[in-house]
Amino acid sequence: MHNVFLDWDKLFRDAEKIEVPDIKYDNVIYTGMGASYIPGEMAKILELPFDYSVYNGDPSRFRAKGKFSLLAFSRSGDNIETLLVTRRAFELGADVICVSAGGKLAELCRERGGRHVNLSMQAKMANGQDYPSRVWFPLLFTALVKILNTRTGDQYKVSELTEGVESNKERALNLARRLVMLVRGKIPVFYGSLYFPVAIRFKQDLNETAKYPAFYGPIPESNHNDLEAYVKGQNLQPFVIGDQDIDYVTLSVIKAEQILPVATTPLRNVSYLVLLSGLTSLLLAEEEGLTEEEAFSDSNLKIARKLANLILK
Repeated sequence: MHNVFLDWDKLFRDAEKIEVPDIKYDNVIYTGMGASYIPGEMAKILELPFDYSVYNGDPSRFRAKGKFSLLAFSRSGDNIETLLVTRRAFELGADVICVSAGGKLAELCRERGGRHVNLSMQAKMANGQDYPSRVWFPLLFTALVKILNTRTGDQYKVSELTEGVESNKERALNLARRLVMLVRGKIPVFYGSLYFPVAIRFKQDLNETAKYPAFYGPIPESNHNDLEAYVKGQNLQPFVIGDQDIDYVTLSVIKAEQILPVATTPLRNVSYLVLLSGLTSLLLAEEEGLTEEEAFSDSNLKIARKLANLILK
């Protein structure tokens, strides 16, 4: 099976050329679902110098006060929840920037006076089908960082995303093989404090690509409940992502496997850790006997999207 995640250094490099508009306000709300949601969460690791939040809840309950900029991300441009939140943001007078590979989101943005960033996603699987959104994290996240940089004075160097993959590809591949061995026959649970968004991504990747059960928990909240599950949960394999002081409480109590950031900057660490997640999921998929087409088919997710379209439209 071709391991598409090993091509991420090229994708990150290509993404550096994406042109983006400026954010107008210091109150920024990101919205997206699934693999288009996780880039927004990853940006929290950067500890941005302005108000920043992520919304991926019930679109009918979306609220915002005052002047704000909405960043609406959808790889396909057709996610119904993202479209509904974006429409509501326009009604509230928001500054709206849409990021997609076309679709209804691009049309909505043009019609309502928003600004659209078009993402070119040309690589395909061996069978000619498109890769799912999670493969395109380099484009989605780089576009987001570049947009956020318009309000930070280019504080974050997007080239570090490429460097995080280029300099750690072999390390990530070797560690991914070890993680697969630890997961074998167990139910993995991923924890993190600063790197909690990476824990979410690990869970997503194993669920979607390997079709394998996996869960996550935030630190320190999990130190007040989850840890008791390990008294009886002998089939659980915990992982703690990060090296913050509070992470070591979880590590010491349940003897979790630690996944460490390897670089000195947040962007290098994000690209390395998300690469590690993708590699682990695809190696596990291979071990489970899945083909590339099966690993990236997402048949149950497609059914859920159709039902959401019927219910929410």
